[in-house]
Amino acid sequence: MTDLKEIQLKQYQPCTELQDYVQTIWLVKNDKNRQELNFKILSDCGSGLILNFGDDVVYHTKNKRLISHKESTTLGPSTDLITITFNNNVHCFGIRFFPATGHHFLDFSMEKMKGCLLTTDEKHFKKSTALYQKVMTLLTKGANNKEVIIAIESHLLDILKTNQTKRQTLLIDMLLAVNNNEVTDVNQLCNTFDISMRNLQRLFKTYLGITAKAYIRISKIRSIKTTIANDQFDSLAQLSNDNDYFDQAHFNREFKSFMEETPKRYYQLKRQQ
Repeated sequence: MTDLKEIQLKQYQPCTELQDYVQTIWLVKNDKNRQELNFKILSDCGSGLILNFGDDVVYHTKNKRLISHKESTTLGPSTDLITITFNNNVHCFGIRFFPATGHHFLDFSMEKMKGCLLTTDEKHFKKSTALYQKVMTLLTKGANNKEVIIAIESHLLDILKTNQTKRQTLLIDMLLAVNNNEVTDVNQLCNTFDISMRNLQRLFKTYLGITAKAYIRISKIRSIKTTIANDQFDSLAQLSNDNDYFDQAHFNREFKSFMEETPKRYYQLKRQQ
């Protein structure tokens, strides 16, 4: 695994008006890099954009591959692990929406955006070319990171003001309950929030693009991944038992289906960093 220090990752909390919609605006930069840097990222089912001002960036998922030159890339909601490869000069700004808030900014439904990995255009993100050119102009003039972030925020606020879609508070509360491990299956989710299975699936499909069952599964794996990375467990067998897997083999299969490696291998890789 490549160390994040190689790309000097910086994350910025968005302005107050965007904090309910945008998780983070981030920056990676290393103009001295002369090698291939690979990063594997397990999605949280949110969507986002990456504006590339460096050399080519390659995005690769289970079924898709995209090479980004100096342009913007849109990443739709997905349960697939994504590998991002930076080649030589690294310089990108990224926008990461919360799960269930991407529809406020993207003109396609989240169902249609599921698993998308494509070059950003005006069809699904308003004035995408204008945003890229504006940031490029600022960078050419020597603008600092704060000035660029303000320009990105301004663009997002303009979209938000003209978009009439409502904030899906019920769905957001459901996602929070899942993330906090307050509910662990779709039936419990329906009972807790007094919603029919049909309406539950409709909400997830329309505004998240991912089924409720898939979201619950990936949320659990993300939590386990953090526990392993932080070495906060006694044994993998106990970790499997604590998270209600049938047995160690079931745990290994589930973890590998999302992470493309076993829990043991992931732990070994993290220890090598």
